[in-house]
Order: sequence, then structure tokens, then C-alpha cells
Amino acid sequence: MQWEVFTGAKTDPNNPKQVAWVCYAAAIFYAVVTAFTGCQFAVHTRVAKGGDIRLQ
Repeated sequence: MQWEVFTGAKTDPNNPKQVAWVCYAAAIFYAVVTAFTGCQFAVHTRVAKGGDIRLQ
């Protein structure tokens, strides 16, 4: 297979397991960032409606 998009080359990578690990790590990172920004959006919506934020 040729995955020029992921590896930047037209040949197979020397270490495909490491390339796969980086792709999975990036997907997990983006999922965490999306969840964090989703929480920020929920808090902003609540405050905009006059809600209170308490950490107790």
C-alpha cells in the first residue's frame, strides 16, 4: 500500500506500527480536544442563560 498522505513518501514506511500508533494517538488527542471544547460550549451556554457555575 502507498499512504503518501500519512508518511509523506510514495513507498511503504520502514516502521508501519509506529506510523499506526501516531495516527491512533492523534485521533485520541483530537477526541479529547473535542470533548474539552464541548464542555466549554456547554458552560458558556449555561452562563448565557443566567445559570450559575459552582464547583461544590
